[in-house]
Amino acid sequence: MITFLSTYPVEATNTAWQKKKSFMDKSKSATKTGLGATLTTAETEWKKLVPLFDKLDARGAVVGGRTTENVTTAKKTAEALMAGQVRVTSQALIKAAAAAKATAGNKALSKTAAAAALVIESKLLEKARNLRDIKLTDFDDLLVKLHQQRQGALVLLRPYIGSIRRDGAAVKISPTVDNYVGKATTGFYQGIRGLNAAIAKSGDVPLMKWAKTNWFPLAQASFLPKKSEEVVGKVDKVLEVLAEFEKQLA
Repeated sequence: MITFLSTYPVEATNTAWQKKKSFMDKSKSATKTGLGATLTTAETEWKKLVPLFDKLDARGAVVGGRTTENVTTAKKTAEALMAGQVRVTSQALIKAAAAAKATAGNKALSKTAAAAALVIESKLLEKARNLRDIKLTDFDDLLVKLHQQRQGALVLLRPYIGSIRRDGAAVKISPTVDNYVGKATTGFYQGIRGLNAAIAKSGDVPLMKWAKTNWFPLAQASFLPKKSEEVVGKVDKVLEVLAEFEKQLA
């Protein structure tokens, strides 16, 4: 998770550093420390990293829905980034900070420039610590949350499977529209609607996405049979989709 500002410290840019040096600092060979080049490299590597920060934070890294698969993929990307550009940037910051420390100790340098070098060292080390302290535990926390949601969904949704199957079998024995529709709170159709509502309540994104295309249409009044001859076919369709739903819970 990213908990720090992604802006690079202006004090640690080569442009700012050059402004802190006096005319004598720039003209004497004894004060040519090479700090400017390391600052340019550090800033360049930081700029490369900035667009990638979202990939290091689960809140922005997971795309295509918060599923276990997507979170796991995003975490692997974040781990590769930590071993890649984050590491390269951190090394550039630390190298520049070391150069700044050495520069601050240069006796031939003006006091203003020496003081600026110490500020640069501090700012760069702070950014290096920011990168060092990046944790990917938010990905793990999200995986745990998704697992808990799935377990809760199983407890909430599994009972509907048996009841809808039983009610469907009963309707097929006496296939009338009234038996399909049932009463206001019980019966085959109410079970279909109840499962539809329970899926939405579960918070399980993959199930909700699946249900939107597959189960939701069955719970609409437009799917209800208009005459008795349609009842068995409608029941069979519901039971077919119900079997697919059970697979989603596996």
